[in-house]
Amino acid sequence: MLINASVEEKRALDKALNNALSKTLSFVEKEGFIITRSQKGGTEREPADKLTFATFKHTTNRNLEPQVHVHCFLANAAKGKDGKYRSIVLDTLFENNKFIGQVFRNELALEVKNSGYDIRTTKLSDGSSSFELTKINPKLIEAFSTRRKEIERLCKELGVTTKEGRDAVVINSRKAKRLVKEEDLLNTWKEVQSNILKKVEKEEQLHKVDSQELEQNKSIFSKIIDKLFKAEEIEEKQMSLTTKELAMLCIEDVSYTESVFTQPELISRVLKYSIGNASTTEIQK
Repeated sequence: MLINASVEEKRALDKALNNALSKTLSFVEKEGFIITRSQKGGTEREPADKLTFATFKHTTNRNLEPQVHVHCFLANAAKGKDGKYRSIVLDTLFENNKFIGQVFRNELALEVKNSGYDIRTTKLSDGSSSFELTKINPKLIEAFSTRRKEIERLCKELGVTTKEGRDAVVINSRKAKRLVKEEDLLNTWKEVQSNILKKVEKEEQLHKVDSQELEQNKSIFSKIIDKLFKAEEIEEKQMSLTTKELAMLCIEDVSYTESVFTQPELISRVLKYSIGNASTTEIQK
């Protein structure tokens, strides 16, 4: 979308991103993922009442490919219930970072759908869910994902299987940041896009696939992807379930393997299967 989107489309998607980010940060603040310490030696702990974030939007990855993402900086000072500002403790936040990431992707998917875009569900390497815009050809996404391929290759070569290990690979394999003129970067992206789409068109002609059949195949493929990573019972019923029914089904599902589970664990599971269909607030209710 960074390549071909009109000014209006970019504004709409930018608004969707900002709304999703705002809702996620409010969720982090409201749910007490950030702790403050008080009393002598910091023996008293309580959820922070007010947090201060600074956000910075970037539009490329280290390989200078189109990738919109946001860096959030959290000030090491939070307002407590007594109105005083103190340093913060991040243990709970780090323990729930995967869950919070799922919250953000769900909120973003919902905002994007509400902006009039269709999405297809995808599965991330850690088992959580994400999404892509259906109007963007998957092969184009693949062509602009060389950084992800580098990380996957290095993880495989090094035998890395944990999130912590993957994060270390990401940090230690990053290229130095480079300054490139926006116009030059955009022209390069357009050239890559043109080459990829020409290749796709050639393949379609070679296999004599008309546009109608291609769209049907894309739709079928998207549905298959949706089903591949859902529990069998959820796989059969999800499309007709209300948020409450899906939550009850997830409770039943997780109860088979866990006698005790936390609220974030349950919400995370519901979020995974309802991306683009329900907000975190709706699920909590």
